[in-house]
Amino acid sequence: MMPLEKLLSMQEAADTLNVTKKTLLELVQQGKIAFVNVGTGTERVSRKFRPSDLNRFIQAQLTVCQPPSRNIERVKGRRRNTSSAAAEGGGVRAILALQQGTGPKVGDLRALLARQSAEKPSK
Repeated sequence: MMPLEKLLSMQEAADTLNVTKKTLLELVQQGKIAFVNVGTGTERVSRKFRPSDLNRFIQAQLTVCQPPSRNIERVKGRRRNTSSAAAEGGGVRAILALQQGTGPKVGDLRALLARQSAEKPSK
């Protein structure tokens, strides 16, 4: 016969996981952590927790982040000058660039807008 694990109370299990009793109860209700019902009552459940079930939950939550791949050629290809990007895109970016003093001057924007409206096909 296998030796029994010492069952942990709700507070001991919460302390083991470094969470509150409320959070532990939510995890139990979501079915993420198993418990042992040692009570005989039907209205009030007396929950106890096996350390192996807590370890299983921890292993299921374990996440390992991978560092992003560094493709330098791809990154270099995306970079553009802020002021030229604002002038090319027109609209909000151009207005923000103008307000910050990093974009083209008002006359340049008027010429750009006139060119863009001339290029649009009429319906």
